[in-house]
Amino acid sequence: MNNTLVNLANVILNVLMLVSAYLSGLIIDKSGRKSVLLYGEVFCAILLGLTALFSLEEWNAYCVALFIILYCTSFGMSLGPIVWMYMPEIVPFKAVSLASSFNWLCSAILGLFFDTM
Repeated sequence: MNNTLVNLANVILNVLMLVSAYLSGLIIDKSGRKSVLLYGEVFCAILLGLTALFSLEEWNAYCVALFIILYCTSFGMSLGPIVWMYMPEIVPFKAVSLASSFNWLCSAILGLFFDTM
C-alpha cells in the first residue's frame, strides 16, 4: 500500500475510534453492560476470524484492512470501555488508581516487547 492510503486508513480508524467511544456510553446506558459485552465479544471474534481467513491470500489486503478497522470499532464500542466501567465496581475505591496504573504499565510493556515476541 502506498503512504497516502496508509495515512487515510489511520485517519479513518482514529475518527471511528473517537465516534465509537462516544457512542459506547449511549449504547451501554440503553442496552446494559452485559448485552453490550456479549455482542462485542461475538463481533470481535467474527471479525478476527474473517481477518485470519482473508489474510491467507495477498490480494485480500483491502478486506483485511477493513476487517481490522471494523474490529477496532467494535472493540471501542464494547470491550474497551466496559473494562474501565467495571474496575471501580470490583476493586476497592483506594485501589482503583493502582489497578488502573498496573493496567497501563502492562499495556506499555506489551507494546514495547510485542515486535520481539
